[in-house]
Amino acid sequence: MKSALKTLAIAGAALVGFTGAAMVAITTFIDPNDYKPQIEELAQQQGYPIALNGELSWQFFPRLGIAVNDAQLLGADAGQPALASVKEVRASVMVLPLLRKQVAVDHVLLDGLSANLSIDKNGNTSWQHLLKEDDQSPTASEPPSEPTVTDNKGHSLSLAANSIQLKNAEIRYIDQRSDTDIRLRPLGAEINRLNLDGIEFPVRVEWAAEINHGALKQTLMNSGSLETAVTLTQDFKHLKLKQGHLNSEMGNSDVKEKSFITLEFGADITNLLTNPTIKAHAELTPTDVKAIANNFTAQPLQTHNPKSLTRVGFNLSVAGTPDNLSINPIAITLDDTSINGKAELANQNQLQLQLTGSTINVDDYLPDANAPPAEIPEEALPEPTTDGEAPLAVLNQYSADINIGFEQISAMGIAQNTPQLTAKLADGVLKVQPLAAKINGKTTQLSGQLDAQGKLQAKLNVPTINARQLLTDLNIELPVTADNSTLQAVDLSLDASGNLDDIAINNLNFGLDQTRITGSARIRNGSDIDIKLAGTELNADRYLPPPAEATPAETEAGATQPTTPETPLDFSALQTLNAKASVTFSKLKAHNLELANLKLAANSSQGLAKLDNLSADFYQGQLKAKGQLDARSKTPSVSFTGDGQGVAIKPLLAALATGDTPQKFVLAGLANGKVTLNTQGNTVSHWMENAKANINANTQSLQLVPINIEKMVCQAVALVQGESLANIDWPALTQMQDLNVKISYANQTATIEELSAGVEQFNLGALGKVDLGKQSLDVQLPVQFSQPLTQREGCPATSSWLVGKALSLVRCKGSLLEPTQACGLDDRAIREAVKDYAEAKAKAKVEAKKDEAEQRLDEKKDRLKDKIDDELGEGTSELLKDLFKRD
Repeated sequence: MKSALKTLAIAGAALVGFTGAAMVAITTFIDPNDYKPQIEELAQQQGYPIALNGELSWQFFPRLGIAVNDAQLLGADAGQPALASVKEVRASVMVLPLLRKQVAVDHVLLDGLSANLSIDKNGNTSWQHLLKEDDQSPTASEPPSEPTVTDNKGHSLSLAANSIQLKNAEIRYIDQRSDTDIRLRPLGAEINRLNLDGIEFPVRVEWAAEINHGALKQTLMNSGSLETAVTLTQDFKHLKLKQGHLNSEMGNSDVKEKSFITLEFGADITNLLTNPTIKAHAELTPTDVKAIANNFTAQPLQTHNPKSLTRVGFNLSVAGTPDNLSINPIAITLDDTSINGKAELANQNQLQLQLTGSTINVDDYLPDANAPPAEIPEEALPEPTTDGEAPLAVLNQYSADINIGFEQISAMGIAQNTPQLTAKLADGVLKVQPLAAKINGKTTQLSGQLDAQGKLQAKLNVPTINARQLLTDLNIELPVTADNSTLQAVDLSLDASGNLDDIAINNLNFGLDQTRITGSARIRNGSDIDIKLAGTELNADRYLPPPAEATPAETEAGATQPTTPETPLDFSALQTLNAKASVTFSKLKAHNLELANLKLAANSSQGLAKLDNLSADFYQGQLKAKGQLDARSKTPSVSFTGDGQGVAIKPLLAALATGDTPQKFVLAGLANGKVTLNTQGNTVSHWMENAKANINANTQSLQLVPINIEKMVCQAVALVQGESLANIDWPALTQMQDLNVKISYANQTATIEELSAGVEQFNLGALGKVDLGKQSLDVQLPVQFSQPLTQREGCPATSSWLVGKALSLVRCKGSLLEPTQACGLDDRAIREAVKDYAEAKAKAKVEAKKDEAEQRLDEKKDRLKDKIDDELGEGTSELLKDLFKRD
């Protein structure tokens, strides 16, 4: 026995010695560099062009290995850069296991690996020349078979290595389609005691990355490490990750402050490649998410509460298979809010989610009011829906039962206790159970459903609330209104139906204090709107700011010109707005003007807004108007026509009067009038400056108070005639009959082109201008008498000289703000009239004396004829007259 063992030992030693000698001989007498051309050619034939630029070297017992220096994996063409290169590759296997037909990898090292991967704008990759045309990946219906590691006789081989190292690696990836440039440098990895025997082995990866993307304003910097202990079996049926730890540091090229992520994880997966069963957990240490987000944007993310989103973390446990996965528990930390729950996912598309949270203030996460609006990259916008595809086709792919509740949610300053959201998705329809919120102690409800085709139905009911108190509770500044008792009773209810591109709002019922508004609306594609509203009585002035008090300078000089450049009018919204509106009110008061039975129809299309019709009962009469605003060109223009019939002038002027100051003068009567207006410009001032209008009005009877034009005319006539005015009680008014007036307006000046009216004793006219820019007027009031008056009528217009003459004896010249003081006798015109009257009177006296002399001569002739006839006989005077007649 001892002899046999001795013999066996000698034989074994001899075998080892022989094997060692053989290895020494091979590594000594065979130079692998002699075979580099053949190796490169063989690789080229297999479709992998390589270049071995450096030396190849052997390593022998107790390990057999080879080292390659400076090797390259070439591109598709000779002119292209290398796809990958490596400074040094070392691989060695244990010698003795080879004698047992086992491969035991001892050490693998890749040092200085550099890879350049790119995709051009057409989707062509820099590595596509390495792919074989018959390469096919398993289809979804054909699960991959379990891997086996065997020799040429079918015996299983053991895949193991003492050490695998990747050192100083650099990988660059460029995708021109998405303007992406990612560079990993340095990249390192180390695996020790790799085995498939179910024995735990450590894995560590370290990296540093630079990421540039078209949507990023600066280079994103990321570095980190990942460590875990891996257990893997020979048949790949069992994978276990233990004590996983991920550390990541993130920043960018502009921000010095960096953010850190720490994630602990673990997993135990069986049937890894067929139907895996998973048990896993992950815990993210509360992280400053805001700091991470700021690495991706040029403008820092600012929230109402600066401390929000600075502590975000989670703790999840996952168990089950991909077809039946359970996430339980779910624990989320959101700053000071804790959210807990669980989720079940069946068949990868059936979700049950339950979450309960503590208290959360939504306002803390809203954007800061002073922060500029966030810029959304075009890449982040959703792709348009393909024709024929359901806009929400994803709803057909999933079913869900969601229940989310909180102890308290605060939003806009209002706290809601135990709010609950219950939603259910089934058969492509998402239904939201009535979502209730209490406002002013009253419950507001919202419910509805949405399906995969985009069809929706919704109901909203807001009971009567005190909106003024609500705004106060929300710390929102109250609007400045003329009446502080408004907004104390507001309610709203409506039904919405249709789809995402065509929404119909029906049963609209809106209460605003004492006003009730009902109606409907339809919105297509977000910019095509059709609205119909019917209201009861509304005093809009109660909701408008009170009129500003004019300063003394403005009172004296009129409206002041702006001292700073005026903001141009912006009608850009009209360019894409297509709208129709039909509005009625039983009574409407706005800017102190009252309209009853108001009917309004308007439309807007591609920058042209039209007032098709406006009709209303208007101060005992009827008002009709139409017009348009044309914003299709660089200079918007406005045109307007209005027609009033039987309008009571006195209450209308009283409504137009501003302030508490009594009216300077009053007009009373019923008038008919037509107005046409045109203007253009980019500011309100331009509209005022460029406005052109024509006004035609008439009335059968008009009373002007407190000016008595008749008295002023009679005073002027008395001065002209050199007489005194009768001492009678003149009324403080002017009564006019059959008034007709025509006025044109341009360059901020109203010109009276025609005016005629009967005023008791005479006909009255008017000629002149009213300058609204200078707030001044200069109007002459010519009069004409149709016949002389008698003294008992109170006016000394008794001279026939006055008849038929147009005398401008009264003139209104001065401030438009004081018209009663501006109107009076025209001294210059009176002096001219006095001169003309004196000349006429003197001429009349000469004519009277001549007539008197001729009359006396005729009388003498008559007496002489009578004497001749008496003495010589009747008819003698005629015979003598013919006798002495001369040619």
